[in-house]
Amino acid sequence: MAARKKNLNAVTVRKMRAVIAAVQAEPQFLDQDELPGPQDTCITPCCGIGWVLWLENPDQYLNMLKSYSTDSWWRYFSWLKGMAERILGLEDTRERLFGSASEWPIPFSNQYANAKTARGRAEVFALRWEHFIQTDGAE
Repeated sequence: MAARKKNLNAVTVRKMRAVIAAVQAEPQFLDQDELPGPQDTCITPCCGIGWVLWLENPDQYLNMLKSYSTDSWWRYFSWLKGMAERILGLEDTRERLFGSASEWPIPFSNQYANAKTARGRAEVFALRWEHFIQTDGAE
């Protein structure tokens, strides 16, 4: 029987765990609630996408923040998600990794919604991303 191809390689896992560590170190900058609409603001680094882009190249990320309006971020969500996926070496994750927490598998979505503090939300983020790693990107 042939070995099953792994979806996540060592570099992907290392980068994902770097995001987890950064989010846990600065939980006040995590916002994995609903995707921002044109009237909302997004502070750096915000969601998983922002954290991936920030850790890969902080200067480039800051320049993007300066050059795009919130409306631009909203319109270019798929493009920004694609950038984050390329950095991590992932293919189409749909919204199961980068979407809002409400799109995460249960119980993670419920735990995130019930978290009362930034640290609590960061812990759920870490659990959700670690679950993604442990399931080799399946869920």
